[in-house]
Amino acid sequence: MFKISFHSEVVEDLKNFQEEKVKEILDKIENKLILDPFYYPELKGNYKGLRRMKVGLFRVIFTVYKEEITILRVGKRK
Repeated sequence: MFKISFHSEVVEDLKNFQEEKVKEILDKIENKLILDPFYYPELKGNYKGLRRMKVGLFRVIFTVYKEEITILRVGKRK
């Protein structure tokens, strides 16, 4: 099982969203991402090594190292 940690900037990112959207994002992280983080695609170019997960209109950027998932940023998809 993977452990989840959040970068300090994620707290600031989530403050900008409606409460129900924050709950939706956290629910998907806790119930889907934790099961198989390697299912989600790896980014390319300068962001190689990072992965992304889409949650509706939002994107969650994270890394996986050993048994730890670190959520780096959460933002609106453009």
